[in-house]
Amino acid sequence: ALRNTSTVALSTLLFPYPQYTAVTHTNPNGRIAKTHTFEIRAQRPFVKGLSFLASYAYNNEKRQEWFDDLAQYKVLQSEGKDGWQWRPVADVPAHRLTGAITWQLPVGRDRTYGSTMPTALDWVIGGWQYSLATRFYSGRPILFNTSYVVSGNTKIDNPTRDQWFDTTMFKVADVYTPRSNPWYYDGLNGPGWALTDMTLTKMFNFGQRYRLEARIEAYNAFNQIIWDNPELAI
Repeated sequence: ALRNTSTVALSTLLFPYPQYTAVTHTNPNGRIAKTHTFEIRAQRPFVKGLSFLASYAYNNEKRQEWFDDLAQYKVLQSEGKDGWQWRPVADVPAHRLTGAITWQLPVGRDRTYGSTMPTALDWVIGGWQYSLATRFYSGRPILFNTSYVVSGNTKIDNPTRDQWFDTTMFKVADVYTPRSNPWYYDGLNGPGWALTDMTLTKMFNFGQRYRLEARIEAYNAFNQIIWDNPELAI
């Protein structure tokens, strides 16, 4: 920011790092984050016009947070030695499965079928390449930011869009009542989602220097709805 103005205030230059307008300290007071990941992948390179890739990734990411204002006070008084609890990161799904296929359709003058077809016909139906990419993600953790009175197990066996967890277990807490309900219930995650994209491409060569690509693309080809996490306010 200093180089964008013709004059600079003397008070600005008295800071240890005047080239920065602000320095933000993140993860203070000894907060710790942990991440455990595992990935397995199977891949086939292009052989006879076909290739594929499949990958599964597991991610377990947690971070220390204080439970409530009383725990925050304890953390500040003990200089980060007490008052923390482990909590999953809200926007990170635990399971991810991805796959991709690329197939050079075997029709065209340089392909298995139709190698002697007329040039005009080859321009229309020959030399196409089909690609598919799909992703499956598990649900993200549901974190209850508000203090409630919880009277039992919140999980249900068959969650639906109308009721993702047992809402009858929650009641509004009295004012100035210390928080007692957990931020996260083990295994209570939001809805997972799947998405599939498809692409059909063809190259037109014009001599040695120029070529034109035609593309037909379908994003979310099966029109799958991606639901957000459920509402948590009573």
